Amino acid sequence: MNRQGWLVLLVLVAGLGWAQECRLLFQDQGLFLHTAPLSGGELSLVRLTPEGPAFVTLDPESAAVTQEWVVPGGVWFLHPILAVGPEGRRVVVLVPLLDEGWKPNQLYSQVLVDGQVKWAALRGARLEVWPVGGEAPLWQVELGMLRSMGFSPDGEWLVTITDEGELTLWEAETGQRRGEVTIPQHLNWFTFGPGPDRISVGTMDKVIRSFGLPDLRPVGELEFAERTWPPVEASPTGSLLALLEDEYTLILLDLTSGQVLHRWTTFPEPVAQVVFSPCEELVAAATTAGTVWLWQVAEGEELGRLDVAGTLPPGGLLYLSLAFWGEEKLLVTVSQRLRLEAGLRAWFTNSQGRVLACRLPVPEGAP
Repeated sequence: MNRQGWLVLLVLVAGLGWAQECRLLFQDQGLFLHTAPLSGGELSLVRLTPEGPAFVTLDPESAAVTQEWVVPGGVWFLHPILAVGPEGRRVVVLVPLLDEGWKPNQLYSQVLVDGQVKWAALRGARLEVWPVGGEAPLWQVELGMLRSMGFSPDGEWLVTITDEGELTLWEAETGQRRGEVTIPQHLNWFTFGPGPDRISVGTMDKVIRSFGLPDLRPVGELEFAERTWPPVEASPTGSLLALLEDEYTLILLDLTSGQVLHRWTTFPEPVAQVVFSPCEELVAAATTAGTVWLWQVAEGEELGRLDVAGTLPPGGLLYLSLAFWGEEKLLVTVSQRLRLEAGLRAWFTNSQGRVLACRLPVPEGAP
């Protein structure tokens, strides 16, 4: 991976400029999925390689790779289904289980088999929880296809949601099943909160339901005029929730009172991701076209917009993810396809990943 210099990113709209320095920390061939800061000062980068998902620990100053680990195994979904625990200590991956031949009403998916991209029939999927750097999973279970999964903020719990609406709470360390509930209404999303002892889910019947941990007993409901959609992000304390009313409308919700604090409707493209800063003072959102918005949480004031796609070489944008690096920087991870060539390995060799560290604008009146 290569360390680069400082870049100044152009902004989209006069008067809302976010003309801050953005440092191109790393770039390399391949698909970068996400970058997150670790408590020791290093960065954890998740990338997809022909061998499978890889976890790379990086020194942000020297660009040195201090650790690299590829999840063992030879079969993966082409668009990997995974979740990473706090501090990058554990990862949960969904492994496709292949079936032989072509059958009526069979489920098919693009998969990566020993570095080759192919269409394959599926008979299900297996969930595996790995310690990053380990040689064997901590535990595994066949669950079928999952709609969503994720770790609790403290890493103690793992939640899985199947296509059939089964929500299960697992102990992340042991795999013990602690609670289960079936929600017949179509599940759109889940998140931990409000508070450390609840989980909330959004459904197609315009209701947000909350369940207590660890037994998943019902503890409350909030009804909305519209359905709510992912991406969904809870604030670090779990009291606030950023989510979509539709592809172009982002709302900030107080999960305790059910009050909508802010509604942002200025997006020209669908919203792909939203994140809170560690102190819950800022919220950032990225669109599918590569534009990043930044707001203050308290007043809902827009602080600026950043055209990430405009800083990249010509090519198709494949992935874009955000993560706050303390309260002063935003990590932007971008992957793009540089050439639209066919071929088994071209999906990787024609793609490039970048990690940018952008200094956040200072609100007016701030010391």
